Amino acid sequence: MIKLQLILIIFIMFVFVSLTIFYKNTLKKIPYEDATQIWKQDIKEYRKNLQAWNKMDGIQLGYTKETTLIKQKMYRSYSAMPMWGKELVKKTKLKNTTLSLLVQPVGSVNPWHFDAHTAFTETYGHNKNQKNKVYRFLFFLEDWHWGHFSQIGNNVVTNWKSGDTYTWDFQMYHLACNAGIKDRYTIQITGMFDQKITAKTKKFIR
Repeated sequence: MIKLQLILIIFIMFVFVSLTIFYKNTLKKIPYEDATQIWKQDIKEYRKNLQAWNKMDGIQLGYTKETTLIKQKMYRSYSAMPMWGKELVKKTKLKNTTLSLLVQPVGSVNPWHFDAHTAFTETYGHNKNQKNKVYRFLFFLEDWHWGHFSQIGNNVVTNWKSGDTYTWDFQMYHLACNAGIKDRYTIQITGMFDQKITAKTKKFIR
């Protein structure tokens, strides 16, 4: 029994180390972008584009490219995800999913905003009546470190453990900040959730 437990512990450690190496190596190859960058396609119909309005708010308040840097690797469909990503999606019970690996470097902030789920909408489409069924699950890949925090509505999130997961209602404002001394790594999974989200499946609700 003890031998089996030891083998299981070693296996879990191997999987965790492999995942850590994978996401760090994957994100190394990706150039930085800024969280307030407005894409050309967003500018064309900015009056109807929630993503553009979000970013224009940040720009007008003085946020710049240099202070809002992020790296993101996105998988726009379940079939494109690596095996560990597919297993993670199964745990969420979300349907029609996208998955993103993100790193927020030291000194960067993703300012006060709400998610428009643009990539999800472009991939799968959804109407206004379905928006309350679209959720984004945020997974912390490493234990909390000094200077790392998120805010969701009026709730400030710190001291998380690797694997802790949070989700919230569509259009709830939030932010992410790295005022620390090491990069911050997270995974986001976005998709449709047919069941009712309860206190057991989300930590913050409007």
